[in-house]
Amino acid sequence: MSTRTEVHIRGFGLMGRLLCWRLKKAGVSISWSDPSPERAAGWVAAAMLAPKAEAVLSSPAIFAMGNAALPLWQAWLSELGDIQHGFTGTLVVSHPQDQGLMVDFSRRTECEPCQAGDLEPALAGRFGRGLWLSGEGYLDNSALMHRLGALGSSDQGSGEAAIIVDCTGAAAELPGLRAVRGEVARLHAPEVTLTRPVRLLHPRYPLYIVPRPDGRYVVGATEIESRDHSPVSVQSALELLSAAHSLHPGFAEARIESLQVGLRPAFTDNEPRLTWQGNRLSINGLYRHGFMIGPVLAERAVSDITARLGGRHVH
Repeated sequence: MSTRTEVHIRGFGLMGRLLCWRLKKAGVSISWSDPSPERAAGWVAAAMLAPKAEAVLSSPAIFAMGNAALPLWQAWLSELGDIQHGFTGTLVVSHPQDQGLMVDFSRRTECEPCQAGDLEPALAGRFGRGLWLSGEGYLDNSALMHRLGALGSSDQGSGEAAIIVDCTGAAAELPGLRAVRGEVARLHAPEVTLTRPVRLLHPRYPLYIVPRPDGRYVVGATEIESRDHSPVSVQSALELLSAAHSLHPGFAEARIESLQVGLRPAFTDNEPRLTWQGNRLSINGLYRHGFMIGPVLAERAVSDITARLGGRHVH
């Protein structure tokens, strides 16, 4: 016999897990379903909380949501515990021949000039002038996904519900929704000692490197308009690894622990949408900003849902 819950969440990626956790804390009975939760884009993300860096290409609305999410993440990570994270800002560097990219970047977002080696001694002597984006952060996406998954493990089901929430991402069939393929390398590089996210500006393959526990790093950059979920191509792997080596020679001795592919859902305007149709709520189109803006959308959804349930819950 099916058990009727107040909210059923379809899709147990980042947004589904955040909603499950926050709705339960608000006293809402929930269930969730997902035929392949291991394929969620949240497992692949570098999880940079970087509204200033993303403002170079994204809209003012995304920037505002990213800023609003930073204090939420700080509070939530403190509550969740034992998830590596940092809020010491992002360092942006470039090779001497690409200094024009640095000038353009600095004109398009809030940043402060710095000496790269002052913030990251591992880069001293290789890079001089850099840009520091204060207040930005990052978190260990895998640890967070596992933690949220454990908190919601007992709620898996397919019962009826008063409200259905679709968080199926790129798998959803929505007008104008497309998939954007992203690829990352996960490396074990104990000889490299970076302590915060570093972005390397490059005309062909801009790179980001984000620390993880025990000398591990997420290296990413690729963004391909494709629904292809096949393994990482040789070209992408070569570009990612060559760019990482150009940032720090210690990556030459790194061990490749995995090469991952994720499909990020995006609408034509690259803006997220929270849309109601009757008792069904769709949350989609987070594009490359899932971790950066996810808490704001989750809080908005929880507020809407509890209001529709009659205000019986504390939020």
